[in-house]
Amino acid sequence: MSRLKQAVKMLRYNFSSIAFFEIVYRVLSLAILTPAMYGLLNVSMDIAGVSYLSSGTIYRYMRSPITYVAFLLILILIAFFLLINLSGIIYSMEASVRREKLNPMDILLHGIGNACRSLTPKNLLTLGYVLFVLPFTYSLTLSGTLLGLKLPEFLTHFLKNYKFGVMGGLAIYLVLCLTFFKEIFTLNYFVLYKVNYKQARRMSKQAMKRHVLLMMIGVISLNLAIAVIAVLLEGAFAAGISKVVLNLIPNKTVVTVIDTIFRVATVILYVLIVIVATPLIHAYICAHFYEREGDMDYEEFKKLHVNKIQEREEKILLSRSRKKQRTFLASIVAFGLILNGCYVYLSTNNYMSFRIAYPTNASVTAHRGDAGNAPENTMPAFEKAVEAGADIIELDVRQTADGVYVIMHDESLNRTANVKRKVGEVDYDYISKLDVGSSYDRSYDGTRIPTLEEVLIFAKENDVFLNIELKPADTDQNYVQGIVDLLHEYDFVNQCMLGSQSVAALREAKELDPDISTLYIMTMAFGDFAGMQGIDGFSIKHTYISNNMVSRIHAKGKKIYAWTVNNESDIKDLLLLDVDGIITDDPANTKEVISNANDSIIEDWMKRLIYKY
Repeated sequence: MSRLKQAVKMLRYNFSSIAFFEIVYRVLSLAILTPAMYGLLNVSMDIAGVSYLSSGTIYRYMRSPITYVAFLLILILIAFFLLINLSGIIYSMEASVRREKLNPMDILLHGIGNACRSLTPKNLLTLGYVLFVLPFTYSLTLSGTLLGLKLPEFLTHFLKNYKFGVMGGLAIYLVLCLTFFKEIFTLNYFVLYKVNYKQARRMSKQAMKRHVLLMMIGVISLNLAIAVIAVLLEGAFAAGISKVVLNLIPNKTVVTVIDTIFRVATVILYVLIVIVATPLIHAYICAHFYEREGDMDYEEFKKLHVNKIQEREEKILLSRSRKKQRTFLASIVAFGLILNGCYVYLSTNNYMSFRIAYPTNASVTAHRGDAGNAPENTMPAFEKAVEAGADIIELDVRQTADGVYVIMHDESLNRTANVKRKVGEVDYDYISKLDVGSSYDRSYDGTRIPTLEEVLIFAKENDVFLNIELKPADTDQNYVQGIVDLLHEYDFVNQCMLGSQSVAALREAKELDPDISTLYIMTMAFGDFAGMQGIDGFSIKHTYISNNMVSRIHAKGKKIYAWTVNNESDIKDLLLLDVDGIITDDPANTKEVISNANDSIIEDWMKRLIYKY
């Protein structure tokens, strides 16, 4: 507790300057860092000859050497900006210890100066330290530029669904913490003693002997306490104001007011984190540092310590007058705000929506029929999809060896029919006898693989729209031509859209009949793909969809569908983004979620706040 009191004392002495520095730093970071990162990615894609990223282009992009140059430069930029912030705070704590008042310009210039030192050959590893060691010693949750960083989707899914994965991940994290916490003072020595990275790291290890566990417990506990307090404060604020609003304001305007309240509450919390929490954590570490900085047993420290004491006794003043300092600082802030305005104009926030309610006009597509309640891509699944009220039925088409179009997702028959043969290797007579129902449930014994013609007839009778995914194989003969001919035969061109991961197949269909709607399916998406020729819409994995992406696609007069979405929270997030359709394994539940979305908008915002923080 004494160290926490010391941290608060140091923070209070120069608090106004530190708070203003943090705000200026964030303004500059947002104005410079984010556009620079997108710019580097776009330039690297241009050089690699890739206009957009998808499952079809990512391999070519990753084979280009310029890709890795861009990634490296982005990492260097992130580390450089983080180092400006951390160096500035460390310097301000040192000034508080020696009872010297600073202005924000002092802190900013010293932060930039020390960040520039990291670009020298002897100190380049400092950037790696900031990126890969600090998350285990400071705070990944509250560390400035890294605020909002998320784990990759596959890793998040693994941790949620496998308890051993959670325990294993936690164990690995704790081991890494124990390993790296001995280096927690590296930046303090680097900034205050002006030594190179290697010396600073060695000095930190010397000072942290026998103190690692105690230090780790203290820092982690402080992080957790701040996170809990932040959530409780914002939750109490939002809930209290919402209750008042619900009692005083007519229903027609409640949603608008509630949406505004939550956005304001989020901004308030972020500002509090910026000006209080992040510096407080660093101040707490600095309090430990001043207690341990002399705990080293080699002669080099003595000389360095004498130099540091002499530097403390010198009054550090900028050569500019105070008036010039204020003018220069105001210019920096104004420049940053202008850049911020440009960035906000060109980009939108993918987390908070400015809508006053959920748009509930998104269509619901039954993925492979009602695959959650019947064997996928079978007539029972399609019948259940109609019963569930699905607007569209999605299905996959493959061609047999004798040219018959059948409904099957996989190239192999093994997963659904337990036959180790490929669809294109056998004729329809063989496939028509296969059972694809018993592997799902014994009640579906004898369920067969339907043909495309059967499904077209069924869809006509039930007036249901189809999303027909083309899956051409090397063995197919006139694959696209044959499907287009069937659509004409059954007068189905205006009652379906053709989707595929093959742009060539979609463009061939478009050439055969310009009235056919085409849908490009993307497992990942980045870059300028909205204007692709011969493509009328996009079906994109929901985790890649952003507000900006939806706006760009809609601006081209095209549609965007999200796949495959079964979670209520994900469905509502996509509604806020105004996607045109949601592809799901559970159409009945998805229809219900969309229908009742606005009934729970307040609770939804509360859950978003808790989840985010």
